[in-house]
Amino acid sequence: LRFPKLLVNILALPENFAANTTVAKQSCRFFKRISEALGIHWTDLNLWHRTILDYNKMLVRLVQRWQKRCSADNCTMAVALRLPLLKTQVSLHELDSFDCFHPNLRLAEAMAIDIWNEMLEGPQSPQVFWQQKLRCLEAEDRFTMPDPAYSLQVTELLV
Repeated sequence: LRFPKLLVNILALPENFAANTTVAKQSCRFFKRISEALGIHWTDLNLWHRTILDYNKMLVRLVQRWQKRCSADNCTMAVALRLPLLKTQVSLHELDSFDCFHPNLRLAEAMAIDIWNEMLEGPQSPQVFWQQKLRCLEAEDRFTMPDPAYSLQVTELLV
């Protein structure tokens, strides 16, 4: 596919996210209490892993539904499921030091590079993460929009 007018990349959630990280430090617990007081609902920590797996399955179905609307001849909006975080171990070292939930600069940079490279080259092996080199866009490049269910199966087989 050529690059569409609108491109939506949906990120699969990291399955190796330790839920207790969100309460590992005093600042993390403080942020969580403040956000709850402001009306943000946090999933029970014991349910995080199951919830992440369920959401990732739902994201596959969502992306497949949108991809059916897009053909090689006519694709003004493309939707793709991106998997660079799927098997990545996410711990305190990769998260913001205040809220212990959002990616820190190091993880955000790695995600940006990996998502860009995946857009041009297709899904990578789960062992390919934290790439340092950003792939430059060439005139002959096409946007990859892999079948999310297939990409997820390949990722699970490679681990």
